[in-house]
Amino acid sequence: MGCGHCMEQEERAEKIVLENQITQMQSFMAEMEHLYDGIRSVKHDMKNHTAVLQNQSLRPILQRRIMLCLCGLPGNDGTGG
Repeated sequence: MGCGHCMEQEERAEKIVLENQITQMQSFMAEMEHLYDGIRSVKHDMKNHTAVLQNQSLRPILQRRIMLCLCGLPGNDGTGG
C-alpha cells in the first residue's frame, strides 16, 4: 500500500511539472505574439514613410511635367489670349 501512495505523489508531481510547462509555453507564445504585433506595426510605418519619401522625391518631376503640359495648352503661349 505504501507503493500506491508513492505513485500518486509521483503522478501529482508529474502533473504539476506538465502544468508549469504549459503555462510557460502559453506565456512564451503571448510574448511572441506581442513581438510580432510590434514588428508588423513597424513594417506598416516603414511602408508609409517610404511612400511619403517617394512622393516627395517625385514631386518636382511631376510639377515640371504638369507645367510643361499646361504651357502646351491653347492660350498659354504668353500672348495673353
